[in-house]
Amino acid sequence: MAYGNDTDYFRHRVAQEQEHARVAPNGAIRRLHLDFAERYERRVAETERRLDITAPSLRA
Repeated sequence: MAYGNDTDYFRHRVAQEQEHARVAPNGAIRRLHLDFAERYERRVAETERRLDITAPSLRA
């Protein structure tokens, strides 16, 4: 799958990790995937802030 920018990629990873957490066999693995999803959510926010600062017209 091709991504237009980092934000698209990180959003995709958030959704993937949330799905992995949903089907995880136990609580520890579920928590791990939820932690990954949270990290990717922070990356989405950072990327959006960076785009707002550098080139607002580039936002998708």
